[in-house]
Amino acid sequence: MSEAAATVFIRQSAAEIELKYFSLYKNEIPFGALDRIKNVISEYKRQGITPNLLRSEAEKLGQSEKQNALDIADIYENYCKKCFALNAYEAGDIYSQLNQLTTKEFIANLRKLYDEVNLIIIDGFNEFSNPEIEIIQKLSISNGNGDAFTD
Repeated sequence: MSEAAATVFIRQSAAEIELKYFSLYKNEIPFGALDRIKNVISEYKRQGITPNLLRSEAEKLGQSEKQNALDIADIYENYCKKCFALNAYEAGDIYSQLNQLTTKEFIANLRKLYDEVNLIIIDGFNEFSNPEIEIIQKLSISNGNGDAFTD
């Protein structure tokens, strides 16, 4: 999904819910704030942080920060619904879908697409999110014929 489309979906998502923290913007949240919200939500997706987890963590915050987190969680949830309805995905959405597969399902799909692959090298990275680590673990337990050692 393009950055522009994501920002439009974020704006629509925010306009459709009752905001508390962002209610100080009478008509519409400014583009710069929308862009920051989009970036935060994209990073939450990449890290595997869901709207419900965000709501749960918001309970530990002070009042202003809590309202901010709850507004973002509501925008995030609405945004996801819009994206999924249009089959528009970000990297974090793909990670989530892949990690919902069992290891056997993951490897079977990998073999359907890349049957000839018998070596995967991950080079040039020094930090991975938890969802990325889960994917790497699933990749690493596949032997040459596509069977998983464990599930």
